[in-house]
Amino acid sequence: MRSYVISTLEPTANGLQAANRLEEAAAIYADMVALCGSQQDKSVYEFKLRECTFLAGQYSKAASGLDEFVAHYRQTASREMLVQATIMKSRAFMAMGKNDLAYDTLLNL
Repeated sequence: MRSYVISTLEPTANGLQAANRLEEAAAIYADMVALCGSQQDKSVYEFKLRECTFLAGQYSKAASGLDEFVAHYRQTASREMLVQATIMKSRAFMAMGKNDLAYDTLLNL
């Protein structure tokens, strides 16, 4: 049942993200994370949730969420996703004028 619900929510969330309706997309991705049983699938939806937060300009929330994402999924998420999350976290720090933290974040790659 959960996989069915997720499969019906995913196109909606992706469409909202593509339409730049980021807060609505983030809310659906958060629901999908809560429903997801598979750790690998959960990491994909949680990444998209963090990405929407970043793209919506919520940089402080994005930086802390991306930090949690990388710490939690370091062993299970793809290397590409972890690199993207780290770069996005660095960009969030830059957007907040915290260039030293942005630089330090990139050193962790």
